[in-house]
Parts: sequence; structure tokens; C-alpha cells
Amino acid sequence: MAASLAWSYSALTSFETCPRRHYLTRIAKKVVEPESEAIKWGNRVHAAMEAYLLFGTDLPAGMEQFAALAGKIKAKGAEPDASIEAERKVCLNDSYKPVTYFAKDAWVRGVLDLSVKKRSKLFVGDWKTGKPKPASDQLKLFAALAMETDPEVEEVVTAFIWLQPGTLTIDRFTREDLPGIWQEFIPRVARLQHAVTADKFPPRPSGLCRNWCPVGKHNCDYCGG
Repeated sequence: MAASLAWSYSALTSFETCPRRHYLTRIAKKVVEPESEAIKWGNRVHAAMEAYLLFGTDLPAGMEQFAALAGKIKAKGAEPDASIEAERKVCLNDSYKPVTYFAKDAWVRGVLDLSVKKRSKLFVGDWKTGKPKPASDQLKLFAALAMETDPEVEEVVTAFIWLQPGTLTIDRFTREDLPGIWQEFIPRVARLQHAVTADKFPPRPSGLCRNWCPVGKHNCDYCGG
């Protein structure tokens, strides 16, 4: 597949939710997505967790309830033969080879909130500050990115870390799963690439259009704002 653009899980799902909104907010950048309070809170939590895990910084006021779960993860990273990383940026070209994050031939990018490696096994966690939801294919992509980036890794345990209830949604992947994971994503990415090539981003109306879409009625007939 020709690498005509670099994508990420969030970009792909943004396009699939509504091509018009995706184009205006992420490609043409004619519309700025408002930063909700939930997003601001999530960004603060990510930064605090990174500082706690890597530098031993105490969690700030309002996040003390996350300390027990974060402490268990930090202890795993401190075990012999283990290493821990936070907010790790990974990127592959269309041959599934690791490249720098902003390389000219970048094809797919991802940011791993948390990764703990111990020999050939890797734990990849994604902090979640909202209510638990059904498992997402986002974790599949993270597992594939991790294995393609590090040839030593044979097994990846992925988890959504739901901080409010203090629970995890866990899945496991091995190298045998890699072809199937990419086959799931390639058709979806092809549709995004076709839209970019054809410069066609039709709106996809939903129940969110009238009150929740930021693009404005002058950009889309379905938007009420």
C-alpha cells in the first residue's frame, strides 16, 4: 500500500465517525476542536502519571485515589530485568519497519501511555479517566506497533486502565496475531487514503451533529452550531 499519509488510531476513528468533520478539523484545519473539561482532565492525568512512574513525583491533589493502582504498575517496572516507559512515541513505515516519529515515510503513529517490558513480554497500558466501555481495537493496534518496533517482544499484554473504578480490561497478543491485526486495519486505512486522494469528505450525520459538532452550519448542513 502506498504511504500517502500518516495515520493514527485517533485519526482513523475520527474519519470513520464523520469524514467532513475530520477534514475540517484535522486536514484543512479550518475548525478548531474545543478542548473539553474531560480532555483537559485526561491530559493532566497523563502528565501526572508519567511524572510519578518515571521520576517518583507525588500524584497531585485530586489524583491520590489512583496511587494504589499506579503503585502496583510501578513496582512491576522495578522488578529485575524489567524496564518501564511512559508516553512512548512509536512509528512505522508502510513496510512495518520502525522509523522516527516524523519521518518522511511515516505510515502509522502511536503513543503508548505506559509500557513495561520484561524480557520477551511487554505490558502496554492505556490510561482511561472515563467510564469503562467494551474492549476496543485500539489495543490491537498498540500491540502490533509494539511488536513491530521491538523484535525481542514475543507477547504483548494490553490493558485499558480504568482509573475511576481501578479496574483493567486486558487482552493478549502474540506475533502469530500480527498478520490478522494488520488485515483488519488495512481496508479501513485504504478508505481514508482514498478520501484524501479523491479529496472527498462527505458528512456522516448522526445524533451528535446538531448540538455537539464544532464545524458550524456554514460548513455542514447537518450542524446546528
